[in-house]
Amino acid sequence: MVSGSIGVELIDALKGRVCDLLADERRRLAHLVHADVRVGVVEARWATAENGAGRSSGDEQALGLGVRVLAGERSVAAGYVGARLG
Repeated sequence: MVSGSIGVELIDALKGRVCDLLADERRRLAHLVHADVRVGVVEARWATAENGAGRSSGDEQALGLGVRVLAGERSVAAGYVGARLG
């Protein structure tokens, strides 16, 4: 399991695990033709000021995840799912 905050470092931490998971599923699912996973991380910082004085500031992180699968016995069909977390 990967712990900690959402950041661009998370992509490197997940890469090997996701590749292993996809390879395992390819061996397990006979009709799986292709699968890929896309992971995106957004880090943002913001600040506001009024009349030259700082008013507020903050930061945000978000994780986007997308999965595409091509599978089928006689004919191949695509399946997609995506989510934004954070």
